[in-house]
Amino acid sequence: MLRPALELAWAVARSGLGERPPVEPPRSLRPLLRFAKLPPRGLAVVRDALDADLSFLARAAAAAAQVGEEELGRASWLFLVRPADWQAELDALVEQAVVAEVAGREAATEARAQRRLAGAEQRISRLEADLAAARGREAAAVEELAAVRRARQAAGRRVEEAESARDAAWAEVERLKAELAARPLPEPVVAPVVVPVVEPVGVSVPEPWPAVDVAGVRAALEAALALLPLGDGEAAEPPSPSASLSTARRSKRLPRPSTGAPRRRPVALPPGIHDDSTEAAEHLVRTSGVVLLVDGYNATLAVWPDVPLAEQRTRLVDALAELAARTGAEPTAVFDGAEDADGFRGRAGGGARAGAGARGPVKVVFSAADVAADDVILELVDHAPRQRPVVVASDDRQVQDGARQRSANVLSRAQLLATLRRRAR
Repeated sequence: MLRPALELAWAVARSGLGERPPVEPPRSLRPLLRFAKLPPRGLAVVRDALDADLSFLARAAAAAAQVGEEELGRASWLFLVRPADWQAELDALVEQAVVAEVAGREAATEARAQRRLAGAEQRISRLEADLAAARGREAAAVEELAAVRRARQAAGRRVEEAESARDAAWAEVERLKAELAARPLPEPVVAPVVVPVVEPVGVSVPEPWPAVDVAGVRAALEAALALLPLGDGEAAEPPSPSASLSTARRSKRLPRPSTGAPRRRPVALPPGIHDDSTEAAEHLVRTSGVVLLVDGYNATLAVWPDVPLAEQRTRLVDALAELAARTGAEPTAVFDGAEDADGFRGRAGGGARAGAGARGPVKVVFSAADVAADDVILELVDHAPRQRPVVVASDDRQVQDGARQRSANVLSRAQLLATLRRRAR
């Protein structure tokens, strides 16, 4: 508030050195006169010099009178000119200035607080909107996954019912075979020897055994075999007569091709490379003519668990297309049964259902409503050409074991994601 007065007094002391003869300034001000501008730390020194040196105060008051009250301000003018009752008026002005400064600081502080509060409220609104959207995506994913699980449970019940019907059919087959085996074979019918003129003596012709209804037995066997739950276009192959009912039970997996075909050989890894390493995965997917079968949801739910299943499928297919472009592999993504509205079209055989197809170099297969994707993967291994290497990517233990039994190489989910250059969350 008094800074104009103190700066004016400092200027008066500095200008006195240039007069002829020079006017000596107060001794305390001499170090400050070397500066071109009064430093903040010199304000108190100038004020003390004015109070201690009346002649210096008189020169400063004369300069203040020339400058005028309006330019200096009332408080600075009072401090230098010092008319009657100047101290009381100056104290009142100082008090008013302090009050105004405090009010201004409080107003500025409140304004800053209001701005921070508004910014915080906007951030909270955005976070709440993001949270609501994330909850909506989570609810949709949970509902879709629940629908898939219900479909699998229904398929499991149908499989159990079909197994019961199959067991009953095999029991009927065994009963009919036992009935056939219990019947003694008819002895050959010997025709009577007719000799002209000579009358046969003591020769009797045995009665022929009643004829066996072979056509009826065959029809009964075919009717029993027709009850077996086989795949489309597959023929029933009854067990051998010595097989018991327990050994005649068929696996829940889809049927494998005839074992008479040449056996596939798994791809051998180079020396020093472990089969669970990323280097092993890169070597396998770069093998010439390799067929890569991917357990779809087993991979996508580890990378994109927060997005809808249709978007998960699209992202996996895009990643596999990049892999095919880099390595020359022929990837196939297998998913549990899903709607076809996401752009996947085509036909599939065996355990897969309509809805399979290809997007670029990637084949996409959906399992039928009553078949798990695991079964479809193993069926695709069985039907792949024997001369081509097959690599199965899944963390499902049954899928891995089944693939190894079929001489296919196995990749873990972590190895697959490393080759796809994606990271699990």
